[in-house]
Amino acid sequence: VKAEGSGSHCRQADIHSAARQSSCTLSLIMATLSDAGTMGVTVKPGSYSESEVVALMKQLLNMAGVSANITAGEGSGEGIQVDVGDGKGAEVASILPTSRAEAFRREMVPKLLNYVETQKDTALPVIKFRGPEELEEAFDAVVADGLKIGSAAVDSPSLLAAVDTVLEYGVRTGSPLFNNQLFGTPDAVAMAGDWLTSAMNASAYTYEVAPVFALMETELLVKIGATLGGEYAKASNVEGLFVPGGSISNLYAVQVARYRSCPKIKEQGNSASPAPLCAFVSDQIHYSFKKACSLLGLGSDCLIVVPTDPVTGAMDSSEFRRLLEESVAAGKKPFFVGTSAGTTVLGAFDPYNEIADICDEYNEKVAPGGVYDEQEGHPGIWMHVDGAWGGSAFLSAKYKYYMAGAERANSYSWNPHKMMGATLQTCAFVTRHAGMLLNANGTNAAYLFQPDKEYRDLDYGDKTIQCGRKVDHLKLWLMWKYHGDVGMEARVDHLCGLAEYMSEQISTRVDEQGRRMFVQVAPTSFTNVVFYTIPPSLRLPADVDNSDAAILAALDMDALKTVAPMVKKRMQEQGLAMIGFQQVKQWNNCWRMVFAGAKEEIMTTDTVDEIMNSLLEIGSDL
Repeated sequence: VKAEGSGSHCRQADIHSAARQSSCTLSLIMATLSDAGTMGVTVKPGSYSESEVVALMKQLLNMAGVSANITAGEGSGEGIQVDVGDGKGAEVASILPTSRAEAFRREMVPKLLNYVETQKDTALPVIKFRGPEELEEAFDAVVADGLKIGSAAVDSPSLLAAVDTVLEYGVRTGSPLFNNQLFGTPDAVAMAGDWLTSAMNASAYTYEVAPVFALMETELLVKIGATLGGEYAKASNVEGLFVPGGSISNLYAVQVARYRSCPKIKEQGNSASPAPLCAFVSDQIHYSFKKACSLLGLGSDCLIVVPTDPVTGAMDSSEFRRLLEESVAAGKKPFFVGTSAGTTVLGAFDPYNEIADICDEYNEKVAPGGVYDEQEGHPGIWMHVDGAWGGSAFLSAKYKYYMAGAERANSYSWNPHKMMGATLQTCAFVTRHAGMLLNANGTNAAYLFQPDKEYRDLDYGDKTIQCGRKVDHLKLWLMWKYHGDVGMEARVDHLCGLAEYMSEQISTRVDEQGRRMFVQVAPTSFTNVVFYTIPPSLRLPADVDNSDAAILAALDMDALKTVAPMVKKRMQEQGLAMIGFQQVKQWNNCWRMVFAGAKEEIMTTDTVDEIMNSLLEIGSDL
């Protein structure tokens, strides 16, 4: 609380009084009496009556050689009045009452800042892994009713202790040693944007309640389109939304494609289609497409799964062509093909130009010249690129080759909260067919989207399947403005560089007998490195063919697949690096290392070495 008055010496006190409760929460008291000398006082956190606070303040001021008249309102709502006379003009500081909730929030801030600032410390455990019963006991020890929601209000000290417990046992996803999921260390500016988003508590459905955010969303979508290129580079073509998750982006893609194929479905349901609809995805595609088809009433059986390259995991375009022809011969109506920009495990990028050529050829056959009856719908195929993970490659001149042809797709999704480190969730869905989202979803709810109000064209809410929508794009707007294109590109390049370094280490590291200690099951793609750690008991003689393929063919795979689960368990128990293992293709329980997040300043090749060394050491006895 800043002192008010005409004097030249401003005093500050960090004392927060609870209104109408005659109590104060003390954290730091009178630390700014610099002109009176240095003093240190330790105050135990807790609740104090205003009279107790006054007595303490008098003691502190006397110690500092300052005379003051201090009075308390004792529940009157006027707070504590401090009248300080120092011969240079009277000053009056008013320590105003503070609500219990506000005091709690103020106590939270330093905890959060300390947590964020210590994320880079690899000496701290990534997780203190505990079972459900142990976690329940930990909360029972600090707060009434533990994890259960009881009927009584809980006091602030207990609730703050619960916050400490959350931070203690939660996973430190900001650590450079956390590489378990397709997200990681949050960007500091994006995090600040997230806090700002929560503080403003805005909803992005109409311009009148979110004018700044409507303009920000528009500009970000245009920027994404310009970065992707092709027809997306024309601002008038771009339409899109920031949505709560990549799975929702893919739902929009299928839904909008279905609408274009048969607009009558919007009112009449799937039975309005003149023939059974079918869609195509690869066998490595994200599972959200299956959920989208189930949710839209198409049924997951409408998905025709296209085989992929046995090594890279990219869609086999010749198989796509064959299956497309077979579906048409079977009397089905193809309407959608979903492609990947960075599959979850292998990081595969599908051959977009080849797939787009097939789609264009088919579409020209069923709708020559692109002419079709808008009432009956477009008989062709909508191509979508799921760039939730690997779509960030379009930010880098060095790695944009992964995205060649993606700009030919009809829609595109991207999750900046994954590789780029925007805080969860930050996800964009973009199409180059302006008006399609509004046509597919618009209902013109009269109480929100009045046609005669100002700036009706900037009401995003009628384009969505939601009503209220968090302004997630603020985080990305701040982050991109702060870093610029160069900074965003540098992040991509840094993370991909770490993956390339790790891949090199996997292929060259040998033990004292010259035996390979790691083997990679697929080529590194983007930042996905998929490999096995080979414990000493399973290593092959140094004179065996040193290629990955030869080593994989010679290893005891039944024994090797048991290594990762045991190593993972030990690493969790010790709070060491977190990386995931899974099955991909024919390979069971191989490690998948992914590099994601704002790690350019906290993760180096030394960190990669640390992770690889811990994998070897923990599994050395297996």
